[in-house]
Amino acid sequence: MENLVLTSTLRLEGAEWNNTLVRNVTIRDVNGDGLMLRNVSNVRIENVTIEDVSGTGIKLSKTGSTSNVEIVNSRIDGTGRDGINSGEAAGVDHVGLKIIGNTIANTGLDGGSSGLLHGIYLQGSEFLVEDNTLINSHDGNGISVRSSGIVRGNHIDGAFKSGIAYYADHPAGTSNRLVIEDNIVVDAGLGGARGDINLLNLPSGSDPVDSIIVRNNTLSGEKGVIIDSGYAARNIATTSSGNIVVSEAEARRLMDQDENGPVGPSPVETPLPVEAQEGSVGLELNAAGTRTNVEMLRDDAVVQTASAARQKLAAVNLDDIDLRITATKNGAAASVGIDSGHLGVASSGETTANSSLIIGSETMVFDFSKQPGDVVDVTLDLLAQGTAVLTGYRDGVAIGSQTVRGTSVSFSDADGFDRLVLSAGSGSTGISVTGLDAEYRYDDSYLI
Repeated sequence: MENLVLTSTLRLEGAEWNNTLVRNVTIRDVNGDGLMLRNVSNVRIENVTIEDVSGTGIKLSKTGSTSNVEIVNSRIDGTGRDGINSGEAAGVDHVGLKIIGNTIANTGLDGGSSGLLHGIYLQGSEFLVEDNTLINSHDGNGISVRSSGIVRGNHIDGAFKSGIAYYADHPAGTSNRLVIEDNIVVDAGLGGARGDINLLNLPSGSDPVDSIIVRNNTLSGEKGVIIDSGYAARNIATTSSGNIVVSEAEARRLMDQDENGPVGPSPVETPLPVEAQEGSVGLELNAAGTRTNVEMLRDDAVVQTASAARQKLAAVNLDDIDLRITATKNGAAASVGIDSGHLGVASSGETTANSSLIIGSETMVFDFSKQPGDVVDVTLDLLAQGTAVLTGYRDGVAIGSQTVRGTSVSFSDADGFDRLVLSAGSGSTGISVTGLDAEYRYDDSYLI
């Protein structure tokens, strides 16, 4: 079936559609799903365009199984519900589904009136989701999977919930393994709470996979990889390794390079003044408003301040400068860098309109992306009304936490962290960071 333009749902139902190639077909302006498959096997969907449909772009029905369906090099743009949906029910599975090299954009436009809507939503088992580009999942996750398979080499740019999420409310397949690797995620968790990659809580009576590997993903969100504590409690072998966090600009450059070949060096940061190049603090506010206010102080005297969008400040010699970071209002965030961004600090969450503190479930995040041979020691001076919780992370996995109250807290490289997250201990707790002192030094014992 090829070279058609359709304005109604294309249905492939029953064995007469086995071994079918659907190629160079356009489906548009449909009140319903774009393409629906049920009780078929060995179907290849290639170079198909689906745009402006009120339902799901391509739906594998949960009332009839499929096997060995391939969706390749196609484009789905503008769906009321999911971009691609493979539904599973008792006696129904979609084994061996391959989704490769597609572009899926602007999904979930109905806004979740009956549950979250995703770019790719897979309940079936032993899937391969590889080298796809997902743009603007307006309601749910970029890629949401519920069983065993591989999610590899995808680009996710814009997701209201997770970039990639696993939720074990459907049985694992025969491999009993989920691999999430070599993906690039930008602008995930726009609706709050979620990270770039989430292994979500295990529902009661679930049948999760035995093994999960999350490796070599490039992320740009402050929450990175989030693994629910229930996996360890169930003795599920969960590995997170080689995942890195970069700026959004760098993540998008890497996406562009993957898609179009080398496009030049990494973007160059706006240079700091010459006198501040060595051993300096660089401060950049990267969102609009006055949500975060930062003051640089020397000997208790304010040297410089910033509270508006995309400002960059500099001050000489980190040892002589304190940073006073307070939350205010209106949705801005701040990042702080040492020598072109080795150290990053950001605040997130909402505050009351006139508060100067981090309140309740809000967080302040300290990222440490070191170069080989760099060692970091950091001291935070806290003013807390009640208790605060400081949690250390490595490669997106929590490695320990401390409960603190109105004091100085010091950490050294021996703790092995690359991120510290400061949060309020309860809804009535307020926290302000009144000082930040960080030292980077070079240690040649780190060289290999």
